[in-house]
Amino acid sequence: MGETLLPVKLLRVATVADRWDVSKQSVHNLIRAGKLAAIQIGASMRIHPDDVAKYEKTHWHGPEQTTRLTASQNEKAGSMSNGGTGSRRNVFLSGRQTVKRPSAH
Repeated sequence: MGETLLPVKLLRVATVADRWDVSKQSVHNLIRAGKLAAIQIGASMRIHPDDVAKYEKTHWHGPEQTTRLTASQNEKAGSMSNGGTGSRRNVFLSGRQTVKRPSAH
């Protein structure tokens, strides 16, 4: 008889946000921008683990190129697409543009 494959457990936005040490809103922004594939189930978004690995592979250029990082590896410096270096969190956050708004005073 044929093998029965178990379905892959899809990841919650909060799980991906915790993995990357960013806010859930940051993950939602990537999904809305079409940079991270996700499916909507009811009011919830779910992300396939392969899509998380694909995003990490194309946006994280660390020395070991692994998708499963331990806590100690998470703090190692890696190179960014623009050639700089920083911690994993700083590398991810550096892709976000910050806008200085004039004060309301």
